[in-house]
Parts: sequence; C-alpha cells; structure tokens
Amino acid sequence: MNSKIQALGFSFLLAAASTPVAAQEDIDPNGGPCRIELQLASSVDWLGPLGRGYEVFAGGESYETVAVEMRHSGAACRYALTGSAASGSATPQLTSGASSLGFDILSTTNGPSLLSPDYFGTQTSRIEGQFAAGSSVQLVPLLVAIPAGQFVRSGTYQGQALLRVFTAEEGSERLQAEVPLTIATRVASGLEIRSPDFGPGLRETSIDLGDISGAAEREIDFTVRANADVNVSFRSQNGGRLAHAHGAPGIAYQLNVRGIAVDPSAGNAIPMPFREDGAEHDVPIRIEIPDSATGRAAGYYRDTLLVTFTVP
Repeated sequence: MNSKIQALGFSFLLAAASTPVAAQEDIDPNGGPCRIELQLASSVDWLGPLGRGYEVFAGGESYETVAVEMRHSGAACRYALTGSAASGSATPQLTSGASSLGFDILSTTNGPSLLSPDYFGTQTSRIEGQFAAGSSVQLVPLLVAIPAGQFVRSGTYQGQALLRVFTAEEGSERLQAEVPLTIATRVASGLEIRSPDFGPGLRETSIDLGDISGAAEREIDFTVRANADVNVSFRSQNGGRLAHAHGAPGIAYQLNVRGIAVDPSAGNAIPMPFREDGAEHDVPIRIEIPDSATGRAAGYYRDTLLVTFTVP
C-alpha cells in the first residue's frame, strides 16, 4: 500500500544608513599645523552575495566596500590609518542578543586586517602614507568582511569599528581623527533537509506499506539542520486514514515522530529548538497501522501526507 510524503522548507532579509567626521590638530615641528579629517559613511549594510545578508549555509567570501576620505590641510606630514573593534574586544564581533558574528575590515581581499587590539595598530594593521604641504584629499578603499562558515542564530546583527588616523613626526604619534563605523547585517533563517527515502532534488515519494491485513509499520528518516527553531507539521489528505480505492471503509493510522505520538488528522506540529553547535536533528517518522479485529476489505489503500518543515 502506498503513502506520499512531501517535504518543504524556507528562508529571509535586512537594513541601515550614513555620515560622521572627526578632527584633532597636530602642530608641525616646522611651525605649520598639519590637520587630517576622516570622512566616511556612518554605517554599512552588509548584504552578502545575494543581497539577503549573511547566510550560514553559503560558502565563499563576500565584501562590502567602504571609502575612507582623508582630508588634509596645512604642513606636510606622514600618517598612519588603523582601527580596532569599538567594544575593545580582540575579536571584532557583531552581536544579536547573546549570539555573535565575527567581522573584519581589510585593505584587500587577501588582507591584512586593519583592526587590532593595539590602540596605535601594529605593523601589519596600519596603512601608512604622507601628505605634501597644502590642501589635498586621499581616498582609501576598505573592505568589510564577514567570514563564511559561522553558524549563528538568525536575527539582526550589529557592531562597530573605530578608525583612527595618526600623524608621525620625530618618533611620536598624535591622534588626528577617530570615527566610528557601524556595521549591520541580517542573518536569514536557513534550513537544510535530507532524507535517504527521497531522490536527489525530489520533494515527494511513494511509501509502500506492504500487506496491511494486520498490523504494519514503516519508518521514513529525515535529518534537519537549521539556524533557527524548527517546526514540523503534518497534514493528511484523508484526515489520517488510508482510503480504499473503491470506497470500502478506510484504515486509520498514527504517526510516531521522534518518540512522540502524532495524530495526522489533527494537523499537529513538533517543535525542535535551535542547536548552537550546528548539529543536525534526526527526525524519524514512523507510520503505524494497528491490527484489525474485524478484518479489512481487500484492495488498494492510499493517503497523501504533507510533512512541512518551517523556520521563522
């Protein structure tokens, strides 16, 4: 006898805005003041390769560009541009509640990082250059990266980096400007469903229950991985009964899902909480047909059972 089981799943999006400035004066040892201001967008919306934010199941790296404008006036001077996490953490992070997502700001796709826990930066985290006397502007393109492979709960994540520019004269360094950069991204709900009982790319299959003149059972196995809470719901086309092909009385059946009895006629849902370790949920679904004391009409019986996996 045959039943059909279908599996479905889903996903989600993001947003933010722009503009600050900061300045401080360094007196050039030859008498003229060297001033450097930093201008950049106040925030970056990290949209990812598909424009939906960070996706925990996506591979490959993606970047958002930030243009830092350094405005110089006055005497010639050397400068060093660097940065750090605004939180003071050694590892820059975006947070959403208790969850955190690492990020970085790079000078190129191959690095190095501009961020360092050292206030003045390190040899590898500084971009150095110089300005001639007078007024001029230099643009420094930077890349905001959120490395792939981080398994975090869905939600809206936000954090800040502080960018600083120093002038270096006669062995001493003076802070010229410090500006915050807010970074935000949406981590969409992601869901992966696998089953050895379904062919590649298929969302439906036929399950043969065999001879059901007496008791019978059949188990269908799913594995589910998600970065959010998951609900598994069931809907029977025939109200939880196998219908006879020629109108004889049908046969009621039950489901046992992860050890929980489920009435397929009631549209029940089984919750599965988010797993921070990123491990899969095993979801065995056992179809159970009880024994019959009165006997059953010979013939072909069937039902279509829709199994739906959803994440918020």
